[in-house]
Amino acid sequence: MGLIRKAVATAALQVGFPGPEVDLIELAVDEASSNAVLYASEESPPTIEVEIHIGPESFTVILEDGNPNYSFENRGIELDAQLESDARGGLGIYIMKRFMDEVRYECCPERGSRIIMSKRLPSLQASP
Repeated sequence: MGLIRKAVATAALQVGFPGPEVDLIELAVDEASSNAVLYASEESPPTIEVEIHIGPESFTVILEDGNPNYSFENRGIELDAQLESDARGGLGIYIMKRFMDEVRYECCPERGSRIIMSKRLPSLQASP
């Protein structure tokens, strides 16, 4: 997972995201990668494929892991209760949605699970 974080962080820096924002993007990607490992089944291929797309308006990271369908959208949390509890985990999807502008989950039987996370590109022009 370190290689995934490094690749995403390097690409985010190259398109102009400031360091603190790169850290947040990296954390969102790390959570998605960790979930892919955590929820892998015996039938899942032991790989995570990563794509980075830089468009005219957004920086997009796609992680595909081959895992079976997961109830991504139904995983809401009560943040205060979660933080006060002794339970570990449960914040990954919250972190992804909080730190990225758009997060989508898809699953198809042939390819498995995909998480698509996008962030608007930073302005590369100085303010007037």
